[in-house]
Amino acid sequence: MSIGERLRQFADSKGGIVKLAIEMGISQPRLSQYISEKNDISSEVFELLVSVGCDLNWLITGKGSPNFSTKQIVSNNPSLKLLGSIPAGTGEMHLHDYVGYETIDIDPNNHELLLIDKETGDSMTPIFKPGDQVLVSYKDPVFDGCIVAAKWGNNKGAVKILVYNKDMPDYVILRSLNQAEEPIFLKKKDVKLYRVVAWFDKRKNK
Repeated sequence: MSIGERLRQFADSKGGIVKLAIEMGISQPRLSQYISEKNDISSEVFELLVSVGCDLNWLITGKGSPNFSTKQIVSNNPSLKLLGSIPAGTGEMHLHDYVGYETIDIDPNNHELLLIDKETGDSMTPIFKPGDQVLVSYKDPVFDGCIVAAKWGNNKGAVKILVYNKDMPDYVILRSLNQAEEPIFLKKKDVKLYRVVAWFDKRKNK
């Protein structure tokens, strides 16, 4: 399945091309050109897709779900509104104005922030941009297709998409959203991987 076909699938999940175009704030003909792959998707449009809940890793690689947003926002207030319930299988959602509040426990002993480098931090745009901060977990498991902070060698590191290849069981592959960037191949024993569980766009707070 191509990027255009996945974009159409995402549009269908949002109620159709017209509704998705309205939600993104662009014209329906423009969105249709991306779906038919007559035009390449720009960084600006990638950002708009993230803002309406599209997982760019899924859109580009086919891994993940079209309804799961890669963009995760963490409130400075650890108590967030609990809006209702949603089934894990199929069934009815039960949403209200709010049901109550749930405290999000981010243990500082198991989580740390990393700043996306302002000089060399553009390989994961538009999800992360130079100057953003990512929250990494030392406890959450990593898996094929998830975003990780990787550390290897004396002082090497990068935020990338983790890829496992069954034909290379002793290696991990770290790939970028920027298709011009070459993937990084590392032996599993030589790299430490920490899952990125959330991110902060600090520029919006300025």
